[in-house]
Amino acid sequence: MLFSPDEELIQKVQKGDKEAYRELFVRHNKKIYTFLVRYLGNRQDAEEITVDVFLAVYDNMVRYREEGKFLSWVYRIALNLARKRLRAAGKKEEISYDLPLAGEENLTVQDTIGSGSLRPDNLVIEKELHEAINEIVAGMGEQFRQVLLLCDTEGMAHEKVAELFKCSVATVGTRLYRARAILCRELRKRGYTVEGKKINE
Repeated sequence: MLFSPDEELIQKVQKGDKEAYRELFVRHNKKIYTFLVRYLGNRQDAEEITVDVFLAVYDNMVRYREEGKFLSWVYRIALNLARKRLRAAGKKEEISYDLPLAGEENLTVQDTIGSGSLRPDNLVIEKELHEAINEIVAGMGEQFRQVLLLCDTEGMAHEKVAELFKCSVATVGTRLYRARAILCRELRKRGYTVEGKKINE
């Protein structure tokens, strides 16, 4: 059962198999939780909404008919619940990164983390850079913030993001390019180099 595709488990859940539902939860809950932590910037809220997401998944599984798109469907539920939580709290959406981005359009968050290219020696500068990134991303249009988070932080394929937002893959690519360009431009305006250091250091 561990290696069953999602569709096989879904069919079992739709027939009342609770063990199959548990397997789906185990398989995907960490991805959803991590996404929500970064989206909300609050672990407690992320934990609560992760539970709500999978309760909604269970409650709506009988009506699920999007074969091959299960995880996109779950992300859509998570995104909607996260937005509601932020609106209810009167908060603005903010993407939270474990490490800052490099200031280049062709570098993703994961490229930067993996390469170790962004290692400011001064912890104060690192904190300032982290805050600058969050400020820039928070000021982006919602469509750019969301695509940047899903593609660069979550590592989601463009095709999956397109399914999630019901748009074309080309649209996702365009939004991601523009989001990276905005981030690069604004970081440079604040005096940061590609390596994430202050120009005057």
